[in-house]
Amino acid sequence: MAVNTDETRGDAIWQRPEVAQGYLNQTRQVIPLADEQLDVLYRVLDAHEVTVHTLLDVGAGDGFAAAAVMARHPVERAVLLDFSETMLAAAA
Repeated sequence: MAVNTDETRGDAIWQRPEVAQGYLNQTRQVIPLADEQLDVLYRVLDAHEVTVHTLLDVGAGDGFAAAAVMARHPVERAVLLDFSETMLAAAA
């Protein structure tokens, strides 16, 4: 996997393992309104009577949102994309 390590990009910080790991260890638990965000996702899917069989999660991070959808739907195939190898390892 090719990884862009251009440190002049503001988002490249997520490619630093210590930053991504810090998020996984501390920040994930204190995201404001995380449960409410998932509730909105569930309501949108339910309102449109969508059953998810294939899932694409771009900017998947640690796969938290994808796992939430997969817990409620018969997902047959999921593709998670992120440019932080640390996040993808956590999602795996």
